[in-house]
Amino acid sequence: MRLLLLSCLALLLFTDCGADDQERELTGDEITDEVVVPILAAAGFKLPPGSQALHYYYVPPIDPAFLAKFKIPEQQTAALLGELAQKENQDVDLLGSLPEKVDWWISDGEDALIERRYDSDGGMVQVVVTASGGERFLYVGEVTF
Repeated sequence: MRLLLLSCLALLLFTDCGADDQERELTGDEITDEVVVPILAAAGFKLPPGSQALHYYYVPPIDPAFLAKFKIPEQQTAALLGELAQKENQDVDLLGSLPEKVDWWISDGEDALIERRYDSDGGMVQVVVTASGGERFLYVGEVTF
């Protein structure tokens, strides 16, 4: 019995318990539907057609958090802005220093078209749509409690 217990403990200590237990950053084609679906579930809206995932950063439990950046087609921007405008905005800094861990979060040269911070299932979401050089970007961040 003792050997079995020690074996189980060793197995837990020396094996990978899954990708969700590791801090990770993904770009472009590395960002699969398996990654995008939970982002959109937390944000509470669908990604506009023709959007492209650019960056993703995940910080594992105990209080998991993520940041994501998408390029969205300019012609899809108005519909997304309208949908986000319906969400009640909460004036709270929920991401803290998390965006400082990546070099691709909202830059000084981008104009925010809309920003919303609101409750998600078990946490808080921040969504920002920006314009820069004729391109539109969607930023989504979530922190769970």
